[in-house]
Amino acid sequence: MVRLSQKIVPATKVFVTVVHKEQAEKEILWGTLMGVINSIKKKTGKFSFRYVIKFFQILSCITITILFLSGCANSSLSETNLQTINESFSFSDEVLSASTNDVDLLNTQQVDVLESDTNSDMEENMVKKMTLQIGSSRFTATLENNPAVDAFMEMMSDSLVIIQMNDYSGFEKVGSLGTSLPADDRQITTQAGDIVLYNRNQIVIFYGSNSWSYTRLGKVDNLSGWEDALGSSDVMVTFSQESK
Repeated sequence: MVRLSQKIVPATKVFVTVVHKEQAEKEILWGTLMGVINSIKKKTGKFSFRYVIKFFQILSCITITILFLSGCANSSLSETNLQTINESFSFSDEVLSASTNDVDLLNTQQVDVLESDTNSDMEENMVKKMTLQIGSSRFTATLENNPAVDAFMEMMSDSLVIIQMNDYSGFEKVGSLGTSLPADDRQITTQAGDIVLYNRNQIVIFYGSNSWSYTRLGKVDNLSGWEDALGSSDVMVTFSQESK
């Protein structure tokens, strides 16, 4: 019987180790097992297999109780983990939603900037035209892109700009505008059809050539009949924006 006891004790230890992996639980069960065996020996003076069966019944109850408590703890932990996971997903959805809104706002801003830049480029690249009416002759001129032209175009948008122009030196007609425009004078050599700003407040149109400091305004597109329309005397010239 002693030999049987010696075999049962290690076997029981192995069983406890398999069932419970946590060191604290193994120590508690092993201490309980040894306490029961020692108690049986002290009270009966012998070790009966019947007592072993009762011990295993007790051990089974303890094991089931521990497993049940462990399962409840794991279940509670699982519920906590599940709640944490759900909160994490909820937070991720909020972050994703906020990021999406930020991206949409950024894209909208980029589109607005792009459209603004495109409109600005179109305005800058848009060819500006005006019409010169001399008697019964009508001519179209292509304008420069500068502040003087912008100011002149603004004047023509309000009303027709009519200037009495005097002949000068047999190559140009010059007349007072009645107001000053922004100037960017540079030394240039003019050709027939050139339109320039002189001394900030005078418009000069050429049917010949001259070298002087002017601000370019534009140039007549088609010079056919240009010199005949200007003639050699004073003329009245009506400036207007080209009809679209």
